[in-house]
Amino acid sequence: MRSFHIFRYQILPNNRNFQGSIYDGKTVNDVIAEKNNIFWEAISNSDPFYKRNSETVIRILAEEDDIIVFMVGVEKKLKKNTKDFKVEKIDTWPDSIFVIWNNPERQLIAVQNNPAAFSTPSVLLKRFEKNINRQLSIYQLGIYSNPIFDKNDFWELIASNNNSIEAVEFTFLTPNMASISQTLTDDLKEFAKKNNSVENKIELRANKGHSLSLSPNEPQTSGLIDYISNGGGATKVKLHNIRKKVTVGNTTKEVEVTGLELEGLNANETIAIFKSIFDD
Repeated sequence: MRSFHIFRYQILPNNRNFQGSIYDGKTVNDVIAEKNNIFWEAISNSDPFYKRNSETVIRILAEEDDIIVFMVGVEKKLKKNTKDFKVEKIDTWPDSIFVIWNNPERQLIAVQNNPAAFSTPSVLLKRFEKNINRQLSIYQLGIYSNPIFDKNDFWELIASNNNSIEAVEFTFLTPNMASISQTLTDDLKEFAKKNNSVENKIELRANKGHSLSLSPNEPQTSGLIDYISNGGGATKVKLHNIRKKVTVGNTTKEVEVTGLELEGLNANETIAIFKSIFDD
């Protein structure tokens, strides 16, 4: 059985107010319109999983217009005890599958959870982001990824601590995906764009000794949580008498696939399997 963590990525301009030509005569509006093509080219023109002092091997299992399936192996050293009571080091290459769906209305990444290869899926994802952002910076663009989680995790935490909510922190990306940003109010979207921000933070804090009152029936808060839980950001809750803030969404959407055997499948069959994982 293989399990996959699901993330949403957005491709945002580093500076919406940039004047003149960025690269190849393109303006800011040009690169925003072509962001997914530019992102796809950046993957082709780089070693997306490179890390100094860490040897990796990459195999493309399948690829079509807007989806690609990588297998990423990483060199590890294992110690083996021999019968003459010595220790030998042997090479092993555990791997993780990394899938990108570059449909502009989806923009999803699935990373296999295999601690033998990478301690967490986020470790491999951050490595990918770092390398791709070097390429995207030529066009004044950047990729930003967040986990997808169940919005009910937030509302259940609020309901179970109804009189003890000291503060709530919402961090969200300036949206560029209509498919997930419809729940955000127009004034919030325009505020972020007009102020040239990439990441935005809103904190609500109750008076000392009192509690915030949050409801899923309140459109602005509910819409913000809907957007964040769809991979648009992150949120933290500070409860009375608890020192640290509770991060909501640590439990990333995880899809388990039993009996996943890719050997012998053609590209179309492999693509179909991973599209079903995203739609699960």
